[in-house]
Amino acid sequence: MELTDHDEDRLFGSENGPDFIAAINAGDLKLAVAMLRTMDSVTPSQIAELANILSDEVSLSLDYPHKLILARRQRGKPRNIRRERASDGVTALILQQNLQKFPKLEAALQQTADEIGASVSTVKARVRRARKRRSPKPDLSDPSSA
Repeated sequence: MELTDHDEDRLFGSENGPDFIAAINAGDLKLAVAMLRTMDSVTPSQIAELANILSDEVSLSLDYPHKLILARRQRGKPRNIRRERASDGVTALILQQNLQKFPKLEAALQQTADEIGASVSTVKARVRRARKRRSPKPDLSDPSSA
């Protein structure tokens, strides 16, 4: 990304080089990255400011409207938790319907696996997760349970 004359006028305020802290405070991450890449050196005061932005201290939150978070790259495709939870519940419902059709658990598991296109162990894991998330419902017919 190239800096425009407007960006340079706005952010090249010091003799030490570009003021990337101003770009971070403005919320312009692309500009801040471009500024850091054009800098020849970083002054101790700029290092201190960057450390403050990375800090979790509450007193600094008013000074810096934006917070930098260091994130580690992870291998593989990111998880979609909502989709996983929905598929866990749907798999549990399909298994419940198949248990009414087939008297043996193994047959119902295999039928469910065939219907959703997954392995039997995946069906078991999904049903286990769905049951774990389900909260126990109180029996309202028994007044002594309250």
